[in-house]
Amino acid sequence: MAQDIQPLDTATARIHQLESAVHRLSVENDRLKNILSFEAATMAGELLDAEESLNQSNRDLRSVLNNMPAMIGYWDKNLCNRFGNTAYVEWFGDAGTSIAGKHIREVIGEERYQLNLPYIEAALLGERQAFERAIPSPDGKQVRYSLAQYLPDIVDGEVQGFYALVSDVSAIKHTEANLREKDEKLRGLYELSPLGIAMADMSGRFIDFNEAFRNICGYSTEELKELDYWALTPQRYAADEAVHLEQIKRAGHFGPYEKEYLRKDGCLIPVAMNGVLVTGSDGQPYIWCIVEDLTKRKHAEQLKRVLDEYHELSLDVLDQKREKIVGALTTLSLYRDNETGLHLNRVKLYVEALAKELRRAGCYTDQLTDRQIDIIVKAAPMHDLGKVGIPDSILLKPGRHTSEETVVMRTHAQIGESILVAVAGHEDTSNSLLVVAALIAGSHHEKWDGSGYPRGIKGQAIPLAGRLMALADVYDALTTPRVYKRAWTHEAATVEILGLKGISFDPAIVDAFQQVEARFRDIALELGDSVTHAPHDL
Repeated sequence: MAQDIQPLDTATARIHQLESAVHRLSVENDRLKNILSFEAATMAGELLDAEESLNQSNRDLRSVLNNMPAMIGYWDKNLCNRFGNTAYVEWFGDAGTSIAGKHIREVIGEERYQLNLPYIEAALLGERQAFERAIPSPDGKQVRYSLAQYLPDIVDGEVQGFYALVSDVSAIKHTEANLREKDEKLRGLYELSPLGIAMADMSGRFIDFNEAFRNICGYSTEELKELDYWALTPQRYAADEAVHLEQIKRAGHFGPYEKEYLRKDGCLIPVAMNGVLVTGSDGQPYIWCIVEDLTKRKHAEQLKRVLDEYHELSLDVLDQKREKIVGALTTLSLYRDNETGLHLNRVKLYVEALAKELRRAGCYTDQLTDRQIDIIVKAAPMHDLGKVGIPDSILLKPGRHTSEETVVMRTHAQIGESILVAVAGHEDTSNSLLVVAALIAGSHHEKWDGSGYPRGIKGQAIPLAGRLMALADVYDALTTPRVYKRAWTHEAATVEILGLKGISFDPAIVDAFQQVEARFRDIALELGDSVTHAPHDL
């Protein structure tokens, strides 16, 4: 019995052991389930995060590709589209149309497909391709230019398809076309320019030149390309050329300067040159020169000098003839007026003394150059030329004139002016002797306050030469005896003239007279007419 109980206890203990083991296994199983459940959840979350990240990266990549101006697409080996960015779609169809899954022929059109087929086939053989195409816009209103590249997609040595990268180069093409057009225009102007234009390197070898330059030099294009700058330059210009070469290196330009070129035919021709330093496409310095042929200008200048000399000579001869005519008329008027040649000499010297003193004092300097003073002095003796037109009964009357005779007598101013204007002809410059003489004749009886004759003009409206003559003539008339009066003394005449300052005479000229009145006295004494009446004070 006892033996039967022992195995039962052993079995019970074994059962308990098994139950305990099962419990432990159950607990471990639960623990493992919890662990696996957590790990699975974690892995699932990571997978979801990874998928989202991949999707975001894909969206970012598509966004980047769609915003690129270049067309980017992928075509599989069956030539079906797997991807095309926005630019690709816009070039070949409506922006809202998808090209995914379409055959390349359907997308780019049959004509362009046939043109591109050699490049497509080469790309499917694993060869990179690059070529240009003119592609009409979808609406057909314009032509766009593209640069296409086909890049094979090779996996494990087998071509899966190719990437298409197409860049819009329309702006570049249009710019190139505009540049070509401008270049053609500039080339036309370059060749048609009347100025010689040439480019040389720093050693003087000619690189380019236009037709005008070839004509100046007398060499053909082939000959000039074998020559250099120094072949056209006489040796005597070597020092000047060295200076200009240093100048262009330092300042980037030279000229203008004149020199001579030695032509092919051995002739020396005058030229004017300007130069500028430029950098060529090869990075080397070159000199562009503009060369003007001065032959015609030099000939014209020489001809002008000859004509000017001839003209001056002709004017001198003409002036001499006119002076002789006027001199004869002036002498005639003196004889008719019972004047002597001493009167003419005196008024010339009076006018000269007044003019030089005015200039010394800084008055009317622009009208009293040496040349102008000389003309006024020479013209002074012609002031009474108009007396040749006055009847003898009035001109030679031994007593004072009646009022009617005075009116006639006063016409001598305009008569003299008219004669001198007629003799002067078309001369109208202030440097003409006869024109100045006419001004003096017509204005030497005008008065500063406007009370003179023949026109009654006043102030500086009266020609300066006439104002000078007015004072000189009055002084000479006062200090010279007449048949109807005795000569005034110098002192009395001086007081009279000072009293007429600002009335009959220009104040500045009266001031000048005060400075040279001693010279007036000396002239009057040295060149005075013989008198029969004793002078008396007034």
